[in-house]
Amino acid sequence: MHYADGRGSGGHGQKFLHQIYKRLRTVEVDDSITAGKHYSKLHYVDDKKVAIWGWSYGGFVTSSVLGKDKGTFQCGIAVAPVTDWIFYDSVYTERYMGMPRPDDNLQAYKDSNVSRYAENFKNSNYLLIHGTGNDNVHFQNTAQLIKALNEANIYYRTQIYTDKHHGLEGGNTRNHLYETMEDFLIECFKGYSEKLGKEPEPETEKDQSA
Repeated sequence: MHYADGRGSGGHGQKFLHQIYKRLRTVEVDDSITAGKHYSKLHYVDDKKVAIWGWSYGGFVTSSVLGKDKGTFQCGIAVAPVTDWIFYDSVYTERYMGMPRPDDNLQAYKDSNVSRYAENFKNSNYLLIHGTGNDNVHFQNTAQLIKALNEANIYYRTQIYTDKHHGLEGGNTRNHLYETMEDFLIECFKGYSEKLGKEPEPETEKDQSA
């Protein structure tokens, strides 16, 4: 697993931090794609088994990457993603994006709407996860993207957690969440192996007994 600080991340100075001011879904997405391409070239990485995932803003970046890139990432998982900044709270959003008005930054709001790029998701396997009780990133974000993906005839997976909040906690939720993510990645990478004519690695006795 690799982590990369794209432009807009902290810890690299003010200029680096403010690269995404009033233009979310631009350079931070490009940097994630660039990082993915770099990692794919490493000798110990199978470039046909590369995934990206994120939670909240990370889910927004993950979804944006899949909606923009072609082929770098075969699989993507977005947990509780913002998909339309119009839906997010104004204190946060307007601080970074300004006002969604024609005389301010309305076009950037439109350009950052993940649903506008739904047709591009055909290039990747996508798992979309959200809790219906999320009062931070409202479920409306995922509902809108689901509608757009359906209209674009994109096949994807969803995992909805009824009444769960942004952190997806309580009961067996986290255990179920991570097992769902693990199963998705196993199936995704297995599918790409079969598509390339490679035999999936046989299960070991340890795998079978787990």
